[in-house]
Amino acid sequence: MEALSVPGSLLGQLPASVDAERLISDWPSFLADLCDTLRIDGSITLGSESSDRDDFSRPLGGWMSLRSRWGGWLTPFIGARKGETASRRNRFAARFLSRLGAGSNDLDALLELLLQGAFESLRSHAVGGARWIKAQQREDSAGGSVTALQLHFKELYLRPIDKGYLCQVGGDFWPRSVAGLAPTGAGDSNLQAVTSTDLDEHRRFRRLRRAYRDDGIFRMGLWAEEHSAQLASDENRRLQELFSVGARNVLSATTTLEVGIDIGGLSGVMLANVPPGKANYLQRSGRAGRRSDGSSIVVTFARNNAYNLAVFQKFGEFYYRPLRRPKVLLSREGVVRRHARAFLLGEFFRSIYPRGIQVGAMKAYNLVGWLFGQPQIPFLQDDSPREVIPPDYSGLHRPDWWHSDDHPGAQFVRFIRSESAAALHSQLKALLEATGIVGIPLSDLIEDTVCSFRDIEKDWSVDYAEMLKAWAVPGIARRNRNAIAHQAKSLWMTTVIEELGSRRFLPRYGFPIGLQSLTVPETSGGSGAPVRLQRDGILAVSEYVPGSTVLAGGRTYTSRAVLRSWASGDYSTEFGQRAWKYSCTLGHNWYTYLPVETNACGVPGCLGRRADQGQSLLIPKYGYSTAVWDPPSWLGSQERVGRTQVTTTSFVSADVKTQVFEDFGGVTGLRARTCEGGEVLAFNSGENQLGFAVCLRCGFADSEKKIGIGRMDLPNRFEAHVHVEDAHRLCWSSKDDCVLRNQHLAAVGNTDLPEIEFGRLGAGLDQAVATTLGHALRLAGADLLEVDARELGVTSVRVSSGWATQIFDNVHGGSGHVIELAANAREWLERTMQTLFVSEDHDLSCSSACLQCLLTTASQFDYDLGLITRRAAHKWLANQLGLAE
Repeated sequence: MEALSVPGSLLGQLPASVDAERLISDWPSFLADLCDTLRIDGSITLGSESSDRDDFSRPLGGWMSLRSRWGGWLTPFIGARKGETASRRNRFAARFLSRLGAGSNDLDALLELLLQGAFESLRSHAVGGARWIKAQQREDSAGGSVTALQLHFKELYLRPIDKGYLCQVGGDFWPRSVAGLAPTGAGDSNLQAVTSTDLDEHRRFRRLRRAYRDDGIFRMGLWAEEHSAQLASDENRRLQELFSVGARNVLSATTTLEVGIDIGGLSGVMLANVPPGKANYLQRSGRAGRRSDGSSIVVTFARNNAYNLAVFQKFGEFYYRPLRRPKVLLSREGVVRRHARAFLLGEFFRSIYPRGIQVGAMKAYNLVGWLFGQPQIPFLQDDSPREVIPPDYSGLHRPDWWHSDDHPGAQFVRFIRSESAAALHSQLKALLEATGIVGIPLSDLIEDTVCSFRDIEKDWSVDYAEMLKAWAVPGIARRNRNAIAHQAKSLWMTTVIEELGSRRFLPRYGFPIGLQSLTVPETSGGSGAPVRLQRDGILAVSEYVPGSTVLAGGRTYTSRAVLRSWASGDYSTEFGQRAWKYSCTLGHNWYTYLPVETNACGVPGCLGRRADQGQSLLIPKYGYSTAVWDPPSWLGSQERVGRTQVTTTSFVSADVKTQVFEDFGGVTGLRARTCEGGEVLAFNSGENQLGFAVCLRCGFADSEKKIGIGRMDLPNRFEAHVHVEDAHRLCWSSKDDCVLRNQHLAAVGNTDLPEIEFGRLGAGLDQAVATTLGHALRLAGADLLEVDARELGVTSVRVSSGWATQIFDNVHGGSGHVIELAANAREWLERTMQTLFVSEDHDLSCSSACLQCLLTTASQFDYDLGLITRRAAHKWLANQLGLAE
């Protein structure tokens, strides 16, 4: 910059009143200040289009021409306005000319000459090979071509300054002075040179300068990163390695680092809330102090809720609880069948994979589209037609039972019926020894495997065939065709473990199965971002519904839409499955997959009448999405919309097989029913409990404020929303009303659950007592099975006899926990009594809940609502069990 000189053409046109020597001496500083304005106006690149778009609070990557403008991506160097409304550069140049002696009559003409000369000087420097500034021809708003400049951040460097300047008008510090001026936003400046001593005593800067110079934390150099399941696995691994070698010294982590990390130099752990149990606390706090040559510290922040404050006040009761013993449960028939199928499928792949092949855990059984022999749909770069891509089976071994015309799924069926599989029967028997299905003929087990596998293949292939058919329809736009290809790819690329695990064919615990994604369009920063925004479907209903904001990788992502299917022309199915939730005059709730026409209550035995027209439930199939016009940001905070509620129809639908237990646990009149593979539905009704409005064109959604039809009483600005896949284009015209109204977003899980109808035993049981008994049953069941209480869930529901409690396995697909508890009903109820009572002293001192009995992270919400009444529930249950004094 110091080598640049004033263009001769400019010097030759200056009047005698202008101090040319001062202009020559200040020229490099003047150009440097003008380059600062280029940076301020966004005419600078970070090196890539995605970084320019996403890495700063506002987009960068613009260019600056001499006078032309085009949207936000081409800015004029010389502004059109003069005087007090002039641009920053115009005001700065005008004041500079005044300091050089230019008269007011000549100012406008000289300003044009000065800035034109500065632009030419920078352009010449860029053309001459400078790496930090580039000159390029860019299109302007008229469709022409103009020369434009852009700074390149990665080629800029910091250097110490010889002296600084303090503005006497705004109080800002500047590294250079141009005739006592700086390009301030307000336009006024008066710079005076200052020394380091002056700044050390200045009231605005002294505290910060002292902190930067003397505080140990700045000498230490803190560099924090985030480690969570929301990041891609390779990004988490990279951060963990940097942390282990000290290149990062603060790591903000979720439970991803609770186990499996051993970093000897880790000296401190800060827990942002109280862990749910002692084992979790020991695992998390135990990450620190693993060397014996230094001290460590563990700090726990107790949040302002019932459970955290109870632990804070009585930490000893929390810390000195006994740890549960690990236990392996072999009696679960459904679980054992899944493991047997996994063994057979594993041996099948062992027989066809070439020796030495390396596959990851999730892709051990390849991808479901490959397994079922379906072609992949290609993405189109232009409108030229392309053929679908058949699956590649080259390199596979082909044993005697292999049929050349069949896909691997059909080969698997042939394999398990072949002599080769018969040779594995001894291993299969050894696997099943001492389990819940020992003694069952292996032929029956294999045929059951074949039937289940073929049902899954049929269901999956029907869905995929619809996408193939829709993609091949002539005349549809390439954009829509590629949208279909994107969804088909997602379906095709699903791993076999995910697909078969979610359908209860294979074990699914320990695998990321049944997930919903928050998709980030590539045009708004989705491509290459080191994040993996995926949650279990039921958790996604809590965290990913439109309006919610999640934090991942240091940036915030705001959900704006429900993803739709481009392969469907039916609005009722293009976003996912539809359902309807109803209530009756006696307070019962149920849901169906078809609208109800009768006015009768859906709960068997209830004489109440349907009290409403039903709430529309939408179960998204493809997940959620951010919008192109709202890209990931480094600013903002996490926010959740609405509250997730859980219900089930496993005991309402006639299609679900249940087992009934009369006089459950030896209690006369107490009835229980169990359901294996029942559905649990979680739903979110939005910010105002009225559901969401969903645009049928782009999926944009927002919480409803009123119940409405069409455009009537839509949420604010809904009618004027921008298409989620476009930065500028409005989605609707003035006449459109393509919208689904008052949709309650939902997710479905598959699990095992029993329902205990306490309401059949008579008066005295209200919702609070039923809710309390549910939490006690959950904790007692976990204690009886010696499992983590978080593996069980609980909800209270209204049934025909009154209130009932439903306990379910939190492991989707069911782990068999609750079925085993139901088979040991008396012991379960007695352990529930002990959980409620604890001891004589406790019974006298605790009326609702505490750490010794029912207060946990799972029960604190009901506790805050006043639905936990330990003493009343204990008394009621003691009367039913005949144990009251």
